[in-house]
Amino acid sequence: MKKTLLSLFAIALFSIGAIAQTITLPWNSYGSGDPVINYQGKDASKVATYTPEIGDVITVTIAGTANQDITGFQVALIDDAPPAHWKELAGFKTFGSVTAGTPFSFEVDLNVTDTGDPKLVFDGNNATLAGADGTGTSITLTLTEYTVSILKPGAGVTVLTDNGSGTKQGIFTKLEATPLVAVDDVVRVNLKGVSDVNFTELQVVVVDGSEDAANAWWTELSAFTDADITEIIAGEEFDITIDVTILEAPVGTSANNQNIVVMAKSASSVIQLSLTNFTATIIDPSTPPTNIEVVDNSIYAITVYSATGVVLQTVQSIEELGAGVYFIKIEYANGAVETKKIVK
Repeated sequence: MKKTLLSLFAIALFSIGAIAQTITLPWNSYGSGDPVINYQGKDASKVATYTPEIGDVITVTIAGTANQDITGFQVALIDDAPPAHWKELAGFKTFGSVTAGTPFSFEVDLNVTDTGDPKLVFDGNNATLAGADGTGTSITLTLTEYTVSILKPGAGVTVLTDNGSGTKQGIFTKLEATPLVAVDDVVRVNLKGVSDVNFTELQVVVVDGSEDAANAWWTELSAFTDADITEIIAGEEFDITIDVTILEAPVGTSANNQNIVVMAKSASSVIQLSLTNFTATIIDPSTPPTNIEVVDNSIYAITVYSATGVVLQTVQSIEELGAGVYFIKIEYANGAVETKKIVK
């Protein structure tokens, strides 16, 4: 089994070591807001020999102190070469907040989505230092640890990385730009394959990735919908189908406006999935999952939950519910699970 796993999840992992150093974040005159309170510094020292490839996962680890408070402290991988001067190779991930003079320690995973000449960019805010005009001001990071590790997944491997809350997450464009999902549509997501590590609590949510700063490029179009699993074991094939009910229509008109987000819990730093099938399809909700043998379609239990996924009650029949709008999960005796919104 070990040999099989190595062939399925062949990866390259190398680390660019730490040397104590300082990084300066000058006031960013191009930052948003009035007044501008943003500070930003670029550093290529840890990625000078790295050639980004789509699918790479970059782990940035830093520890040290700052000479000023920082809010919204974050990092990204960019290419600032002309003519664009700014192309994100891996989008921003948040470190957290920093208090001046107090030691901090952060680690985040960046998912590479584009190629180019890489630099890390450190970004944060300080309204007091900037004042009405931050010209000439800066923030200094004195780092006692600063490392960058590059994970290159094997061909065909899907990676879920830490989203900052301990959950492993990936965002995928699996629905075409047309048709766009509509309220009450059901999106059936199927994942079939093997994982390199054990994981639990698999969830799927559909999100709108429109460039809307107010919503941080994340508008939930569905509730977080759980897979009917207890635990997936490393190296053992799984075949999971999740039906997700759309509660809100997307704002944008591209495939990026109906992204599929997959989340799971694992003690490992990343989850690597070697998938033989990963699809998302708008379906007729009465269509049974193809990976479940239909031998008994009687209802086993009905769970009623809020739009945010909080369980409210369990009933045996829809007839037990009074008038109102409900989000429900129906569990059938044959193992099938259906989620939908109903109005009584």
